[in-house]
Amino acid sequence: MNNLIKSSLEYYDLKYSTLLKKLSITINDTIERNDSGLDLKDNLFLIKDSKNKSIFKSKYEILCKIDDLNNIITWSWALPEITKNKSYISRQLLNYGLDLSDNNLNELKSILVNSKIKYENFNSLNILLKIFIFLTKKEGYKIYNNNVYVFFNIEN
Repeated sequence: MNNLIKSSLEYYDLKYSTLLKKLSITINDTIERNDSGLDLKDNLFLIKDSKNKSIFKSKYEILCKIDDLNNIITWSWALPEITKNKSYISRQLLNYGLDLSDNNLNELKSILVNSKIKYENFNSLNILLKIFIFLTKKEGYKIYNNNVYVFFNIEN
């Protein structure tokens, strides 16, 4: 598990450092989500500046929801309000966890197959999210309205 954490942090530093500036939102910026509602059509996440110029555009899915009052993460595959086309990545992680047979990764398997995960504090939440992004091999994530949005095929 220590090697996984180390690899996850390195992956995060490599991928996310360039994305961080694009995902910083000022008070005048707006966030738009174009939800397709169809299984075969992607959802778009857009950030626009005060002049309505696109700062960030990416396809997205919702990985999980965070309950910061109780320090619980709930996978999107376990949330009935999250549609299938927004939870495909989380279902892939569930399947990966179900297929894990290495006894050294029992803790990871437990995290991936349980619908809810209890975390201790903000640091442990960040480490878990970095592990999730590493496992998905996606480009980044953002917490917005207690949902963790995973980004891929970023256009700007």
